[in-house]
Amino acid sequence: DNGGPNAPQLQGWYHLAGTYNGTSMQLYFDTQLVDNVAFADRRRVEINMYDHPLTIGYGFVGYIDELTMWRRSRSMEEMNAALYCPPTLTDLATDVAAYFTFNEGTRGVLNNTAVALGHGFDCPPLDLTCLVATGVTFELDGFTVYEQSTDARELGIGMPSTSMSTWTVEKEAEIFAGSGASDKVRIHARDSCGYDYLGGDGGQVVATMAPFTLAYFEDDGPNGNELPMMKVDVPMENLEDVAMISAVTTCARSPTFMADFTSVTKAQYYLATFKVHGREYEELTVPSVDYNWVSVVPTLTKRFQLGDLPGNEAPFTAGVPKAMYVQLVDEHFNTCRERQDFNAKLSLKGRDYTMEYVLEAEDIIYNENVYSNEPEIAKVGSAPTFVYSLIFTVGLEGTYDLELSGEGMETFTVEIVVESAPWHKLELVEPAEEEVTRFEHTSVVYGEDLYVFGGASRDKTYLNDVWVLNNVAKDDFAFMKNVTIQVDSSEPLVNATVEVPVNTAELIGVGRMRTDCMDMLFVMPLETGVTATGDLLPHYMEPRPGCNSAESSVYVKVPLLMPGLNYITMVYGSPLMTNNPASLPEEVYYMYEGFENGYTGTNFVASPPCGGGDLSEEDAPIITTEQSFAGDYALHFRWGHAYSMAAALSAPVTQYRMRAWLWDSLSTESAHYISPNFGSCPSAGEDKARLPDSYGPEESRSAAVGTFTLSNKNQYCVASPWQRTGVERTGQWQQLEILSSLEDDLSVSINGERVKHETGAMRMDKLLLSSGFGVDNAPHPMLQDSHAFWDEISVLRLVPANASSAPMAMDGDLSMNLNRTWTKVVPADSDPEHVSYNLGNVPTPRYSHTALVWQDSMVVFGGERSAHSFGDVWLFNFTAQVWEYARPSGPVTPSPRFDHTAALHGNRMIISGGRSGKKILDDIWAFNLPTREWTLVLNSTAPMGPRFGHSAAIVEGTEHMFVFGGYRPEGGFTNELFRCEVGPEPKCVAMKEFCAGLPPEFVSQDNSFPVTLTPRYSHTSWADSKFVYIYGGSNLAKKGGFGQLFRLCVDEAPLSGFPGCIWDEVDIKVPVEGQEPLARYEHAMAVGHGRLYVSGGHENGMPDGSTYFFPVA
Repeated sequence: DNGGPNAPQLQGWYHLAGTYNGTSMQLYFDTQLVDNVAFADRRRVEINMYDHPLTIGYGFVGYIDELTMWRRSRSMEEMNAALYCPPTLTDLATDVAAYFTFNEGTRGVLNNTAVALGHGFDCPPLDLTCLVATGVTFELDGFTVYEQSTDARELGIGMPSTSMSTWTVEKEAEIFAGSGASDKVRIHARDSCGYDYLGGDGGQVVATMAPFTLAYFEDDGPNGNELPMMKVDVPMENLEDVAMISAVTTCARSPTFMADFTSVTKAQYYLATFKVHGREYEELTVPSVDYNWVSVVPTLTKRFQLGDLPGNEAPFTAGVPKAMYVQLVDEHFNTCRERQDFNAKLSLKGRDYTMEYVLEAEDIIYNENVYSNEPEIAKVGSAPTFVYSLIFTVGLEGTYDLELSGEGMETFTVEIVVESAPWHKLELVEPAEEEVTRFEHTSVVYGEDLYVFGGASRDKTYLNDVWVLNNVAKDDFAFMKNVTIQVDSSEPLVNATVEVPVNTAELIGVGRMRTDCMDMLFVMPLETGVTATGDLLPHYMEPRPGCNSAESSVYVKVPLLMPGLNYITMVYGSPLMTNNPASLPEEVYYMYEGFENGYTGTNFVASPPCGGGDLSEEDAPIITTEQSFAGDYALHFRWGHAYSMAAALSAPVTQYRMRAWLWDSLSTESAHYISPNFGSCPSAGEDKARLPDSYGPEESRSAAVGTFTLSNKNQYCVASPWQRTGVERTGQWQQLEILSSLEDDLSVSINGERVKHETGAMRMDKLLLSSGFGVDNAPHPMLQDSHAFWDEISVLRLVPANASSAPMAMDGDLSMNLNRTWTKVVPADSDPEHVSYNLGNVPTPRYSHTALVWQDSMVVFGGERSAHSFGDVWLFNFTAQVWEYARPSGPVTPSPRFDHTAALHGNRMIISGGRSGKKILDDIWAFNLPTREWTLVLNSTAPMGPRFGHSAAIVEGTEHMFVFGGYRPEGGFTNELFRCEVGPEPKCVAMKEFCAGLPPEFVSQDNSFPVTLTPRYSHTSWADSKFVYIYGGSNLAKKGGFGQLFRLCVDEAPLSGFPGCIWDEVDIKVPVEGQEPLARYEHAMAVGHGRLYVSGGHENGMPDGSTYFFPVA
């Protein structure tokens, strides 16, 4: 005892160590050096020749434990690091001469068999008793083995310690939300000596799960270049501590503390922080293990929800594609991010028949892109997050149940309403040819196209040509909006770009427009006459406020605007449109750079500053995806580099609006700015740009805006001269604008707030981006210690024109395909066998004939020309575009005829009635198309009788041909309905008599024969497996034509039990309430892809060449 501050006290454990390194001896007490003796020369240790035994504790009263003799001198650092640690097996094999644990002793005998065998020899690596300090007490009359415990838990022995313990975290990639998943995150605890714990209370360890998000800035102002060079992780909203559960332990295996995640029900990434005794353990003792990210994912049980997405509440319109948005969530309402396959179908309700629409796989679109409703960060071209877009095109109006189901998913049902449809005019990008205008012709649908043959032209010339209208199966756009442009100039404006305001939030809210506004185009005015024109106009939507805003701003370039009022048309509404061919900012703006084409396509090139020397390519900015405002790429001026670039304009301008987006890193020292004008250097040559400085360039006024911390560190600055703007810097995207207006003044704005204004326009011939340059255009070392991103840089040439778009209530319905045009078919030469036929290699011009599709051919029969009736059959092959005369192979043929009907039944063409010269016919014939043989089906159709100008349609999969209306020699125009069997037992039945037994409850519902289905002729009809449709026609009382469309239910098993007796007059939406729908007679009708197409014919007594469709399935 030297009486010093480290003098030992009674009743305590102390650590003693003595070392000798050959030249000095040291004595340590509780890790502190208390004495040191040095020798002048190196002295070796003398060997005891008398072989006395090692004596431990002779004459000492107290406890001694854990005695180790080492073969080398150990440093104080080594001893302190393992103060409470027994030697390792490696130590025992190399450096330890003797090791006494005193754990094996018994009374009267000191058993030293454990010497040099290692701590915990009997229970590797340790048992709990190994963590209790025991010792031997020596008394004057002998010695007694006596156990004495010591509490070293806080020192890392016996249980986890906040300062002494080390940990290993093992985790799997994903954990199901709320599942407990105690085996997914395992924590192995070791004491400060590196030995596994074999026991302990699980409650000693807890885990805190902190959700994290990616941020690009902090809110406490500029703090230097560390803010941020890379994205930083910001934990938010700590969850409650999650108790840890300790596993059952054995002597041979260390315990594992496992997290119980039952209370973690929100699926996302978490930053896991593990605690011991309620305290976070120190950084040095906590392994990062990939930052301890824990991914909590949705459970396997899935359910559907509609989500709070725009457009879902809007009703469907029959025949118009519409997207409904749904999400898959688990029982905790976590969004499932991995695509899942499921089934979707619509089932009609409340009708006498059933109708289902089942979605195909291509109609279910999974959107993974980020969608935001916030105008500050919304990007053009984004879509809902982890949302399924269900694209429905429902042909039949009514109320439906939408059912979604799939494996491991709860079946979801919601009611939706499909409103009635209008007639949709097939608008064309190119004008329709006058030759398309005709009447008493025929049309058929083959593939995606509509074919028209024969008829009579406007001047009543008989025709035998074939025209094809391609891409009629689907539309790119369903609605149109008128845009008015007022030009306040006495001269025309050529290639002028105008700003068109559009309330896209309203259109999205009612389900007419995609949530990313991808489905809009601008065209020259769509005419309302015989032809339709429309040239695509380049346009671009400004990213702010962007899509889904009441004030979306779209810039449109128009080739020619005349003084006064001008008009263009906006077409929109196409849920499947994912790429807009006319969104072309490079054409819309006078200069545009979004950096989407990399360095090879950028407008900016190096521009050395005055006084700054040449630029090094090593300092050049890079185009990167790390940060962008719109699109995928942006220009990154990197930390530690100074550089300047300029983009030359095609010609100088003085009336313009320059905009650019700057992402500010909030570095304390920063100079990142943009300038629309700068003078040439006095002596360095024209290739170098003069940058704005504190006093302004010598040659002209200038303007610049951005960061310039030599003027002010906390605010954005404007020049010249450099001065603060009052707008505080924030680490996010900023919109910078310089406006040289039509009113001959200059203003500078930041995020729409004007910060500078002066009289006089400012000429611009180049656009400069500068990084890291200071006063007098010289590089400044501090200013280089920052970085920034630039994106969406544009120059708009201002013109004296203002535009406005019509409100949605005035928008019209539309059927427009960008690739839809009329083309005249030039038939190839026919087979020589048919050329010898006296009619030549194509049918003779005719009208009032019939046409239908069989396999890959259009089959034409009959017709009339100049009072001559035809009885020939022709086949036009769609693929080879060749006409073939079908010479009859049998001994009998029907009378030549026109104003008859033809319908396909398998491989047979069934014809009925019509006129042959002045004779009105009363028969039914069948033409076998493979064998080219005619067969008489019925010589007399009684009780139906002779007629012409009627219609007939055969129900799919049956032998029922429904015949309606026409003109009879006795009685004139009629509205009779007959069902004629065309199978082995042919006959015709009057449906009026058949339906006489219709139950009263159906008659009372006005489902019986509609009174508005008045007598008529020159109408058309068509049938599928459920309905017969009847449209148009005329009579003497309605010479202008009928506009109604009627639907007859022919389902074989209707609820009424009477197929062919339940009628609907289809509700047709009209532009103006009370207006009559589209009325035609002597028109052609064809059906395909769920659409009933009406082309040509007469409307109000005048020939019309337009084509419309109405949804029917």
